[in-house]
Amino acid sequence: MDSVRMAPVTWNPERTADSVDHQKKRLRQACRDFESLLNAHMFKSMRRGILRAERPEHAQSLYEAMFDEALAKECAEQGAVGLGDLLYRQLEPLIEASSASPATGSTPKET
Repeated sequence: MDSVRMAPVTWNPERTADSVDHQKKRLRQACRDFESLLNAHMFKSMRRGILRAERPEHAQSLYEAMFDEALAKECAEQGAVGLGDLLYRQLEPLIEASSASPATGSTPKET
């Protein structure tokens, strides 16, 4: 899977509601990608715990890895585990606070 990088959020007085919405969309996608990575790692660990009569062939191992990644991505998109949504709710106030003027002393709300 591709690594996910999020640009730092900085205050810009010219920022419009559209750019804040864009930042929120990017944050939501980054949270889903992060959940997908954790799901894939969990599935990989679960598969290692399976007792097998014999060691799987390379092709089977490759197929299983691809299946696990696709399943992890789909679970993250559906919000099956909910970690991505939780992470988004925790980080969203930072975007909102950064869109406010620093002179107002706006800080993220504690949850």
